[in-house]
Amino acid sequence: MKIEIVAIVLGTFFRTAAAAAIGSWLALATCPVVLGADGAQAAAAAKESAKALSDYAAGLARSGRRPDYSKPPIAEHFRHIFDFETLAALPPPQRRDIEWVADWVETAVSSYKTLAMLGVEEGSDLRRVRQVVARNWAEFENENIAAHAFVLRLRARTASTAAIIVNSQPVAQRAELRKTALEPIGQPLVRTAFAAIEMMSARLKPQNARLMMAAIHDTVTDWAPYTSAKERNRILGHLEKARAANPGAGIDEDVTAISAAIGKSSN
Repeated sequence: MKIEIVAIVLGTFFRTAAAAAIGSWLALATCPVVLGADGAQAAAAAKESAKALSDYAAGLARSGRRPDYSKPPIAEHFRHIFDFETLAALPPPQRRDIEWVADWVETAVSSYKTLAMLGVEEGSDLRRVRQVVARNWAEFENENIAAHAFVLRLRARTASTAAIIVNSQPVAQRAELRKTALEPIGQPLVRTAFAAIEMMSARLKPQNARLMMAAIHDTVTDWAPYTSAKERNRILGHLEKARAANPGAGIDEDVTAISAAIGKSSN
């Protein structure tokens, strides 16, 4: 995935030029900023922890044990991979960030899949896979919601970083670059956002509902421009389902703002 993203953005650009912790995010509003946040360093730490997480998950599967996210080593692996504090403290995206941010996306998505599929045995049929994934979601809602919210935010940063590269090119080249370099990055971002909104159609713990909806709201200007009219209508419907499914969770203002932003993106 990292190679694909970097190739899409940088490869397309060069061809055209020559021929682009759970709840941590919400708490950051009142917590000190992480000084000297380094995206490349965080991405490297995440990659190292992802390998350790994969090995640990394999060990759990062999023994039939379930993870305890409140204790090491899995708590530390999770914190390094889905590092909300560092991501929030990073300076605005720059074009040179594309390689490490793409690397971090690949790591986070892979680790998220590892957690969601924990306990799925090799050769399991689709019915069994769905049962295990549903059990993991029910048992580890906090961790799965946090991981998905993080991936959404990180994919949004990838898209905005790629857009900087494309928009720095001569005006005559940008339309083609948006099609060949940005669309392949924007579509996975839309799918991640839609999945997040679809999850919100069911009742979540209030803190998880707020965490997820905040991520959807904060990234709407990144993913909404890539949506089709049909997708926007579906998303608007799911947003209202999310509002109805999570009364009193404190997401109403976010839902209203996201719906308005989606409307503007279609103009």
